[in-house]
Amino acid sequence: MRMILVLCATFVFAGASVSADVTDAEIAAVIKGSDDLSMHSAVFLKASKNLVVKGWCSLQDLRIVGGWVRRRTSGRKQHRIYITYCGGSAENNRLYLDVTLGRVFR
Repeated sequence: MRMILVLCATFVFAGASVSADVTDAEIAAVIKGSDDLSMHSAVFLKASKNLVVKGWCSLQDLRIVGGWVRRRTSGRKQHRIYITYCGGSAENNRLYLDVTLGRVFR
């Protein structure tokens, strides 16, 4: 269990490969409600597609949340963080996306 959490926390999407199991259009349709979509659409699309392809999220998970929600923080302005939930709305199902680094973490 600890090993899985470590892998989840350190997975970087920049070099990850994706399969063609889900199309960009399908992903774009379920994340269209994301905050700041016009600014970060490419990062949101890539991260979301990787989450679905890797089995961490389903299209339904992303559809329920509507995509990525901007995290309201004071201080870390150089790192814009967005949140989504996969597998339910409990805190342990929360995933964070740093759009500056293109990295998803728990």
